[in-house]
Amino acid sequence: MLWLMKPLKSSLRIFHKTTIIDALLKDGSEFAVATVKNLQSKSPISLNLNWELLKKGSTSTIYDTFSTDLKLASKMMTNYRPNDFNEYISKNLINRKSTNPKDKELQPTYPDLSSVPSSTVDELISLDVYSPPDAEATKDVTSGAKTEDLISKLEQAKIDKRNWPLH
Repeated sequence: MLWLMKPLKSSLRIFHKTTIIDALLKDGSEFAVATVKNLQSKSPISLNLNWELLKKGSTSTIYDTFSTDLKLASKMMTNYRPNDFNEYISKNLINRKSTNPKDKELQPTYPDLSSVPSSTVDELISLDVYSPPDAEATKDVTSGAKTEDLISKLEQAKIDKRNWPLH
Protein backbone atom coordinates (compact mmCIF):
# COMPACT_ATOMS: atom_id res chain seq x y z
CA MET A 1 0.00 0.00 0.00
CA LEU A 2 2.93 2.34 0.60
CA TRP A 3 3.81 2.37 -3.09
CA LEU A 4 0.45 4.04 -3.78
CA MET A 5 0.88 6.91 -1.35
CA LYS A 6 3.49 8.91 -3.26
CA PRO A 7 1.55 9.01 -6.58
CA LEU A 8 -1.66 9.67 -4.64
CA LYS A 9 -0.22 12.70 -2.84
CA SER A 10 1.22 13.96 -6.12
CA SER A 11 -2.07 13.50 -7.98
CA LEU A 12 -4.06 15.30 -5.30
CA ARG A 13 -1.81 18.36 -5.76
CA ILE A 14 -1.85 18.22 -9.55
CA PHE A 15 -5.25 17.15 -10.82
CA HIS A 16 -7.23 20.01 -9.37
CA LYS A 17 -5.26 22.47 -11.51
CA THR A 18 -6.50 23.91 -14.79
CA THR A 19 -3.18 23.24 -16.50
CA ILE A 20 -2.47 19.64 -15.61
CA ILE A 21 0.48 19.15 -17.99
CA ASP A 22 2.29 22.22 -16.60
CA ALA A 23 1.62 21.11 -13.03
CA LEU A 24 2.91 17.60 -13.79
CA LEU A 25 6.08 18.94 -15.40
CA LYS A 26 6.67 21.25 -12.44
CA ASP A 27 6.15 18.35 -10.02
CA GLY A 28 8.82 16.29 -11.81
CA SER A 29 8.18 13.09 -9.84
CA GLU A 30 8.45 9.72 -11.57
CA PHE A 31 4.66 9.46 -11.48
CA ALA A 32 4.26 12.95 -12.99
CA VAL A 33 6.74 12.30 -15.82
CA ALA A 34 5.10 8.96 -16.66
CA THR A 35 1.68 10.63 -16.65
CA VAL A 36 2.85 13.40 -19.01
CA LYS A 37 4.27 10.82 -21.43
CA ASN A 38 0.99 8.92 -21.31
CA LEU A 39 -1.11 12.05 -21.88
CA GLN A 40 1.11 13.19 -24.76
CA SER A 41 0.45 9.88 -26.54
CA LYS A 42 -3.29 10.61 -26.61
CA SER A 43 -5.41 12.63 -29.00
CA PRO A 44 -5.20 16.35 -28.12
CA ILE A 45 -8.84 16.92 -29.03
CA SER A 46 -9.99 13.94 -26.95
CA LEU A 47 -8.00 15.16 -23.94
CA ASN A 48 -9.57 18.62 -24.25
CA LEU A 49 -13.04 17.10 -24.64
CA ASN A 50 -12.59 14.88 -21.60
CA TRP A 51 -11.36 17.77 -19.47
CA GLU A 52 -14.37 19.89 -20.45
CA LEU A 53 -16.72 16.95 -19.81
CA LEU A 54 -15.25 16.47 -16.35
CA LYS A 55 -15.73 20.15 -15.52
CA LYS A 56 -19.24 20.23 -16.97
CA GLY A 57 -20.20 16.93 -15.35
CA SER A 58 -19.26 18.16 -11.90
CA THR A 59 -22.33 20.42 -11.93
CA SER A 60 -24.69 18.31 -14.08
CA THR A 61 -27.29 15.71 -13.22
CA ILE A 62 -26.60 12.13 -14.21
CA TYR A 63 -29.30 12.43 -16.88
CA ASP A 64 -27.70 15.53 -18.42
CA THR A 65 -24.27 13.89 -18.28
CA PHE A 66 -25.51 10.79 -20.11
CA SER A 67 -27.31 12.95 -22.69
CA THR A 68 -24.14 14.93 -23.36
CA ASP A 69 -22.02 11.78 -23.54
CA LEU A 70 -24.43 10.14 -25.99
CA LYS A 71 -24.48 13.17 -28.28
CA LEU A 72 -20.71 13.53 -28.14
CA ALA A 73 -20.14 9.83 -28.86
CA SER A 74 -22.44 9.96 -31.89
CA LYS A 75 -20.73 13.11 -33.18
CA MET A 76 -17.25 11.63 -32.71
CA MET A 77 -18.06 8.33 -34.40
CA THR A 78 -19.62 10.00 -37.42
CA ASN A 79 -16.72 12.44 -37.92
CA TYR A 80 -18.79 15.49 -37.03
CA ARG A 81 -16.27 18.31 -37.30
CA PRO A 82 -12.54 17.64 -37.13
CA ASN A 83 -11.75 14.99 -34.55
CA ASP A 84 -9.28 12.14 -34.23
CA PHE A 85 -11.58 9.51 -32.77
CA ASN A 86 -11.88 7.23 -35.81
CA GLU A 87 -8.20 7.52 -36.73
CA TYR A 88 -7.08 6.65 -33.20
CA ILE A 89 -9.45 3.65 -33.14
CA SER A 90 -8.16 2.50 -36.52
CA LYS A 91 -4.48 2.94 -35.69
CA ASN A 92 -4.57 1.69 -32.08
CA LEU A 93 -7.15 -1.09 -32.26
CA ILE A 94 -7.85 -2.22 -35.80
CA ASN A 95 -4.25 -2.02 -37.08
CA ARG A 96 -2.56 -2.94 -33.80
CA LYS A 97 -1.23 -6.26 -35.16
CA SER A 98 -0.06 -4.85 -38.48
CA THR A 99 3.66 -5.03 -39.21
CA ASN A 100 3.50 -2.01 -41.53
CA PRO A 101 4.57 1.10 -39.55
CA LYS A 102 2.37 3.35 -41.72
CA ASP A 103 -0.70 1.48 -40.43
CA LYS A 104 0.09 2.74 -36.93
CA GLU A 105 1.32 6.25 -37.77
CA LEU A 106 -0.99 8.84 -36.24
CA GLN A 107 -1.74 12.15 -37.93
CA PRO A 108 -3.68 14.10 -35.29
CA THR A 109 -5.88 16.95 -36.48
CA TYR A 110 -4.24 19.18 -33.87
CA PRO A 111 -0.57 18.71 -32.88
CA ASP A 112 -0.98 19.57 -29.18
CA LEU A 113 -3.49 20.57 -26.51
CA SER A 114 -3.07 24.32 -26.97
CA SER A 115 -3.81 24.16 -30.71
CA VAL A 116 -7.32 22.73 -30.25
CA PRO A 117 -9.80 25.60 -30.73
CA SER A 118 -12.22 25.98 -27.83
CA SER A 119 -15.00 26.53 -30.39
CA THR A 120 -14.46 22.99 -31.72
CA VAL A 121 -14.63 21.52 -28.22
CA ASP A 122 -17.72 23.60 -27.35
CA GLU A 123 -19.48 22.56 -30.54
CA LEU A 124 -18.77 18.87 -30.02
CA ILE A 125 -20.00 19.01 -26.41
CA SER A 126 -23.08 21.08 -27.18
CA LEU A 127 -26.43 19.33 -27.25
CA ASP A 128 -27.29 20.94 -30.58
CA VAL A 129 -27.92 18.57 -33.45
CA TYR A 130 -25.68 18.54 -36.47
CA SER A 131 -25.67 21.75 -38.47
CA PRO A 132 -23.34 21.30 -41.43
CA PRO A 133 -21.35 24.22 -42.79
CA ASP A 134 -22.39 25.66 -46.13
CA ALA A 135 -22.38 23.24 -49.07
CA GLU A 136 -19.25 24.79 -50.63
CA ALA A 137 -17.16 23.98 -47.58
CA THR A 138 -18.53 20.45 -47.33
CA LYS A 139 -17.01 17.98 -49.77
CA ASP A 140 -19.53 15.22 -49.06
CA VAL A 141 -22.89 16.77 -48.24
CA THR A 142 -24.54 13.35 -47.97
CA SER A 143 -22.37 12.39 -44.98
CA GLY A 144 -23.62 15.50 -43.18
CA ALA A 145 -27.21 14.50 -43.92
CA LYS A 146 -26.52 10.99 -42.63
CA THR A 147 -24.96 12.40 -39.49
CA GLU A 148 -27.89 14.74 -38.94
CA ASP A 149 -30.29 11.82 -39.39
CA LEU A 150 -28.36 9.66 -36.90
CA ILE A 151 -28.26 12.40 -34.30
CA SER A 152 -31.95 13.14 -34.86
CA LYS A 153 -32.80 9.47 -34.24
CA LEU A 154 -30.74 9.53 -31.05
CA GLU A 155 -32.59 12.66 -29.96
CA GLN A 156 -35.97 11.02 -30.67
CA ALA A 157 -34.94 8.04 -28.52
CA LYS A 158 -34.31 10.36 -25.56
CA ILE A 159 -35.46 8.93 -22.27
CA ASP A 160 -38.14 10.97 -20.54
CA LYS A 161 -36.54 12.60 -17.48
CA ARG A 162 -39.58 11.83 -15.34
CA ASN A 163 -38.96 8.10 -15.80
CA TRP A 164 -35.22 8.32 -15.14
CA PRO A 165 -34.56 6.29 -11.96
CA LEU A 166 -31.53 8.30 -10.80
CA HIS A 167 -32.93 11.76 -11.48
